[in-house]
Amino acid sequence: MRKQTIFIVAAIAAAVVLVAGGIGYAMSGKGHTTTHVHHAVAASPAPTNTVTTTPTAPPVRVQINNNATPAPAAPAPAAPSDPGFLNPSTLATSMANENANVLDNAPSYDYSGSDAQVNVECTPSGGDTFSCSATDGDGDYSAWNDTVTVAPDGSSWSDQGMNWSGPDIYVDGGVTNYWTVPAVTDWTAS
Repeated sequence: MRKQTIFIVAAIAAAVVLVAGGIGYAMSGKGHTTTHVHHAVAASPAPTNTVTTTPTAPPVRVQINNNATPAPAAPAPAAPSDPGFLNPSTLATSMANENANVLDNAPSYDYSGSDAQVNVECTPSGGDTFSCSATDGDGDYSAWNDTVTVAPDGSSWSDQGMNWSGPDIYVDGGVTNYWTVPAVTDWTAS
């Protein structure tokens, strides 16, 4: 009889909650009754004798579809363009190779060195212009700096010709103290 009474009291309480404008439900079992009440938002304040319980959040469900087409990958960032001969080191290497080749093939009465390693150093002068100087491995050097202009895209260079001086230089039987590697235009070899 006691279980029936509790159930009836719970049913009446639930009906009162519904009539009062809230939405609720009642549960009974093992000798006690729990009533949960959720009130709709109203213009007037909620009664002070109401006990409200906070419902737990619904579970989050994640569905993974292994057969779905993957989203396209973001495009790779554009690689920086190669500055070519606008890079002073690249320009110096190219000029060293060009000067070494010309010196190695110079007539012996102009240049008596052989297979000497040529080193060139280039310093930016502004824009696409560089000032370059050179030395070789056995004491020869550029008598003055060579002015070099590089194409705006860095693909080639042109110069006025490197003037060499030093112990291996015998120009015109020693009449002058320098020998000039001929000027080049639009040189592209490294």
